[in-house]
Amino acid sequence: QIQPPLLLTDTSPKVQVRTGHSGPARNTSVTLFLDDKEVASRAALLGEAEGDDIAFSLPPSPVGTHVGRVQTAPDNLPIDDAFYFLTRVRETLPSLCIGEADDCFFLLKALNASLGSESTARVKRLSTEELAKEDLSTFSCVFLCNGLPLPGQAEVLQLEQYVKNGGLLVLFAGVKANIGDYQVMTSLPAPPTGVIEITPSLRKKMLRWEKPQHPILRTLKLGPGGSPVVTVSKALDFGPLSEGSEQLILMGDKEPFLLSRDFGRGRVLLFAVPADRAWSTFPLSAFFLPIVHQVVQFGGAISGGTPYLFTTRSLSLAENLPTAVQGTILQDPDKNNVSIRSSLVENKPVLRADDLVKPGVYRMSKPDSTDMEPALALNLNRAESDLSPVKREEIPKVLGVEAAQVANDREDLQRLIRDFRVGRTMGESFLWLALILAIVEIFYANYKCRQGPSLSDALGVEASGKVTGSGAEGGTEAK
Repeated sequence: QIQPPLLLTDTSPKVQVRTGHSGPARNTSVTLFLDDKEVASRAALLGEAEGDDIAFSLPPSPVGTHVGRVQTAPDNLPIDDAFYFLTRVRETLPSLCIGEADDCFFLLKALNASLGSESTARVKRLSTEELAKEDLSTFSCVFLCNGLPLPGQAEVLQLEQYVKNGGLLVLFAGVKANIGDYQVMTSLPAPPTGVIEITPSLRKKMLRWEKPQHPILRTLKLGPGGSPVVTVSKALDFGPLSEGSEQLILMGDKEPFLLSRDFGRGRVLLFAVPADRAWSTFPLSAFFLPIVHQVVQFGGAISGGTPYLFTTRSLSLAENLPTAVQGTILQDPDKNNVSIRSSLVENKPVLRADDLVKPGVYRMSKPDSTDMEPALALNLNRAESDLSPVKREEIPKVLGVEAAQVANDREDLQRLIRDFRVGRTMGESFLWLALILAIVEIFYANYKCRQGPSLSDALGVEASGKVTGSGAEGGTEAK
């Protein structure tokens, strides 16, 4: 793990390494390399199951993508002694604000758009008509301020593809939009169902953290008065949450204020109020500026991509390497070209790389360049390196069968072979069957005997001993 996930030129990240080990305890060493230069080395004692976590500190790095490697001392299985990862360092966090100048006024001020080169936040504003010509992949965060309805479906698909590729889209409620304008976007955390008119006596709303450990809210410090209070005259009303959605901030007891949803590799945030003063005093509150900056930093963290992946037979480049285009060259660690094929998905070409089975760093060059830059860090799945014996009771589950005979030693194996290959004698089973049948026969015979008339009834004998007839049906009296 690398913390923080967002790396700037002045950031000294922490690298947390976890080692695994099978067999008796042994001493080893763990070394961290960055761009093939040794950064630090630690001695470690590996126990019988799992080694301790080891922490490293990386020095600040220049802008760009850097190759990291964790190396352990050689052992009998050298293929898993190295683990590769990438760190991506940025100089600034470019953001895009879509909307008219009046709608984006407070947001632009919060992002320090007027500051000089000292600020790491860079923001660009454009109207919805200019959206189709913009390359969204260069932005860590995209804000939509009163931008609905969008000019067409192409712009909707452009924004949603940006999110799928790992971007962060932040929507503020728009006063120009109707409910149908929201419904064309399939990536929203919850479908808006209407606009709530709040009575004057209930307009003061206390904002409450529903997910206080979320990266956007975890480091926010509340003021001396505690939770922020805003005045809200109107707000969006929402239907049921979509799959992968959660409520981050509530206003009052249960009214949603900020919703979040995972969509592809990215995230969508939806505020229930606009970014101006049309419906609320949210832009004027002391809470507005810090949460906007937290959102931008969160967008930079998720748009940085994953530090590493695992080897695979097929990998979607649209999801894991969105900068790849037709004509892109991808090379494996041995500098052999990787096969890239194109297929149509929803009438759009989608690139996939095949046979990424060698661990290491894969490099990429664009069609108009010959420079090979680090693109992917692939590692073997460490589960295959675990040589610990499987527990006896877990073997049927691993094999996928309900019943499995397991031998732990030679005697068990010989007994199982004798029982299942030679067979067992049936004599004991037949003796038990004969005993059961004999017991059943005794009880059955006793039961049948009780079903017929008794001798007294057959002879007509009274209780005094007088015989009144020759049968139960009467007859000649005998004296």
